[in-house]
Amino acid sequence: MQIKTYFSTISVALVFLNSNITLAGIRVQGGEAIRINHSLVLRDLSDKTVCDWTDGKTLSESIPEFKKVFQKLSEINWYFSLSLKKEIESLNICLTSNLIKINTQDAAALTTIYGDETIQVAIRLENEVYIDKILFDQMSSKSQAMLLVHEGMHGFIPLDVERRNQKVRSMTKVIAKVASGALTSQKQFIKNIQNNDVFYSADLKEISPYRDEIEFALSDSNTQKEVLLKKTNLEDFFKKLHSMNITNTLYLDHQNIIDHTTLQNFTLEACKSEDTKLIEKILYQDNIAQFNPALVCLSLENVFQNNVILQLVYQSTALKNAFVKFYNKLSQKEVMQENFRLKANTELELLSSNRETGLNKKTPVMQLQPVLVIEDLNPELKGFFQLLVLIFPGEDSETLQEQVFENEDFYKAFGIGKLNEQAKNAAHFPREISYARAQIKVIHQAVFEVLLEFLEKEVSTERALWFLNQIHWDELGIQKPQSIKKMEDLK
Repeated sequence: MQIKTYFSTISVALVFLNSNITLAGIRVQGGEAIRINHSLVLRDLSDKTVCDWTDGKTLSESIPEFKKVFQKLSEINWYFSLSLKKEIESLNICLTSNLIKINTQDAAALTTIYGDETIQVAIRLENEVYIDKILFDQMSSKSQAMLLVHEGMHGFIPLDVERRNQKVRSMTKVIAKVASGALTSQKQFIKNIQNNDVFYSADLKEISPYRDEIEFALSDSNTQKEVLLKKTNLEDFFKKLHSMNITNTLYLDHQNIIDHTTLQNFTLEACKSEDTKLIEKILYQDNIAQFNPALVCLSLENVFQNNVILQLVYQSTALKNAFVKFYNKLSQKEVMQENFRLKANTELELLSSNRETGLNKKTPVMQLQPVLVIEDLNPELKGFFQLLVLIFPGEDSETLQEQVFENEDFYKAFGIGKLNEQAKNAAHFPREISYARAQIKVIHQAVFEVLLEFLEKEVSTERALWFLNQIHWDELGIQKPQSIKKMEDLK
């Protein structure tokens, strides 16, 4: 939302006296005690100003009125309601007491305080909110809910806005009117957003067709799991999520969350947490084409310690024809010219260590990073390596001969011939062609360097060398990696 980092929430400096001093250049620290009924009690245990930390989600769930406020707000603008609620839930909250008084009077204020002098109930500093718990408990459920709304609104109005504090209070009052039913017009609500300089640009007409997908991406993990278990076709659901053509209308950090809300990431998390219901749901989908969930599961060591999950993987739809599907996917790797640069598609990027490029974002070939260690491997590629180990019973394994060494599709998948031709035909400058070809070669050789390391770890050095020596390197279009040659020389 560009809000937590882009907008700070108060512009005063607070200096706290601590129980440490500097003595002769050495920092001295110590504890304090308070005398209570003739007994000394550690200050940390008895001082009500000591923080009792919680988060906005936990605190908001304890306030009955909070849910009602956001139900009403969602009716008038579901995306702003979702955004504000997520902002509040992400806050770190210190329940304390005896807050210092800060000046909330705007520099260009046109009004003075109406009525009695105000009492400091809360202070927000970046993503932390300090709340006087004693005063908070004296407030009605409605005021408690609206206090959290007020603190959340600090994240939506830029610091340089004139009369900012008044506008935070104004927008809080607007939301209170929505909650009470006094304001029901969407047009009037947007007018108040504009008048109060709230950072908001979403077009509800444009994004509402994707409401289910957006709400899913921004919800908590338990809600997401419930949604996925009810879905019939997971692939189509995620395709719709990532086919939204609504750039520059969502908050930036929401868009980043959506970019990384992928079925592959959910598969990884389900297998890591050993969530058998979700694992079974994903593994037995018939139409997942973007990745192989069985291979992703096999990339995790904990899976091999859990026989129930391992059986789910072995018997899954996803593992059937895993070699054929993985080879078909890699054979689609491509180099293309885009904006005068040679770019790699997702399938080629799978062989690199690039991870944070986002979904369907094409990376310049020269920016592809070779895998250097096992940890660099894409989960699907690591799962493929693990599948090789599982069919590694002996040197005369017919399965290995059939699926790897004498398999034309293996050489298409891991070879570089087609990529070299594409680079030659797509590049504008001869130098770029040679650079791209060199990088493509490095990327592919690095995969086999790490495969050697992987097989050494999982099987043995001798068997790893045997395996790699069965490969026809000339058909791949690359030389046998130097690390293999050096290891053979040592033996």
